[in-house]
Amino acid sequence: NARVVTPTDELRQFAKDLGFKPYRLPQDSGWRLVSVRKMEPKGTKVLMATYKNQRSQVSLFVIQGSLDAERLKSLQGGRTNTYVWDRDGVRMALIGNVEPEGLKRLASTVDN
Repeated sequence: NARVVTPTDELRQFAKDLGFKPYRLPQDSGWRLVSVRKMEPKGTKVLMATYKNQRSQVSLFVIQGSLDAERLKSLQGGRTNTYVWDRDGVRMALIGNVEPEGLKRLASTVDN
């Protein structure tokens, strides 16, 4: 009886592993969660969730500690926009090929 592990399952588990709430874009937002990664570069806890819709891709980063927005942008290929904000004691960033105002609107929908 093999169990299929979905990106949503990974998001919940990785967030728990890192001590974060499972922040995500709402399922009815039109964005589909496609992959999740957890990293701890230089002791900084980072959760990255990548979403796609019919036209674009965005990544939601949840970070405990300081944020180098340019480094995150370079991880995404450099041809993207970034929106950064703080919530519940963590820093968050949305990075993607979406207009800055669109990223800001999308950021306001993040839940857990």
